[in-house]
Amino acid sequence: MIRAILFSFLFLISLAFLPLYAQLHTEAEKQYQNGVNFYQEKREQEALDAFNRTLAINPNHEKALYNRGLILLKNKQYEKAISDFMRLAQIQPVFPKAQFYIGFCRLQYGDLQEAFLYFEKDIAIYPSFYESYYYAGLIKGILEEYQAAVSYLKSSIQNNPDFASSWHDLGVCYWKIGQPDSALFFVRKARTLLPSQPLFAYTSAKIYESQKAYDKATQEYDRALLLSTDDPFIKNSYGSMEFSIGNYQKALELFTEAISDSAKYYPAIVNKGATLIRLRQYDEALADINKAIAIQPNDGILYLNKGIALENLFMWDEACIAWQKALTLGVKKVIPYLEKQCKK
Repeated sequence: MIRAILFSFLFLISLAFLPLYAQLHTEAEKQYQNGVNFYQEKREQEALDAFNRTLAINPNHEKALYNRGLILLKNKQYEKAISDFMRLAQIQPVFPKAQFYIGFCRLQYGDLQEAFLYFEKDIAIYPSFYESYYYAGLIKGILEEYQAAVSYLKSSIQNNPDFASSWHDLGVCYWKIGQPDSALFFVRKARTLLPSQPLFAYTSAKIYESQKAYDKATQEYDRALLLSTDDPFIKNSYGSMEFSIGNYQKALELFTEAISDSAKYYPAIVNKGATLIRLRQYDEALADINKAIAIQPNDGILYLNKGIALENLFMWDEACIAWQKALTLGVKKVIPYLEKQCKK
């Protein structure tokens, strides 16, 4: 009798809470839908606020966690995004892309091994999702485990043949393992899928350059610059090739353009100084070398080149000081200059 009365009492309490639960559920869904509407209208902060309100009512609202995580990821708040996706994975381990986005966020921090594990988890749950294969392959490529990278990238292509980055990175892997013909085949395929991507032309240029096919490399560098006219990285790389084959005037033009695009682009400043030395324009070389030293004062090669410029300007004492500085920074090839000009 007592048990029956107690059961009836608890049952009545449960019934009393049902309207409140229904009300909270409805309010949570309302706030969630508001967030979706705001996001579709590109009102991200308002969307974020709405998802926050949803989760304040229902901390286990899966879609709110997912969408808030995406906004946080987009705004590079990776730790907060990871927290949301981790929570989502705990609530619903097979929620689409939860594991993938944890891996993606970890990758932004350079946590390669940790990121790789989450991409692997996502592949185990959704073996047809091409992006997890792609990023797993990307990580293996960064770690110089090229055969493993090839395997993942091929799986990415099998699941989405139209994803150009997989074809490109597969080409890079084949280049790294010494198969340039295969590399060019895959990079060309990437270009047919996404012809406006300057990276693909740049990669083709680097492959041709590595094979000493300089005319073809030049064509690809020019193509890359047509697609990205103000890219100091491409111009510096192009200039480095011209420098290596003795086209110093062309190299100088490219390094100068690179610096014009990005005034503090250190590699181009260094290379411009070295090129001016080859062109025997020592005053100009010294000015660029000093600019580079101001950016990176512990680069010993800069002091080697500074000494060469000073020597040719008949500033022997200053040249010896520069070379001695290069030696203290570990540049051994400066020793002949010191022995020849700075015996005293």
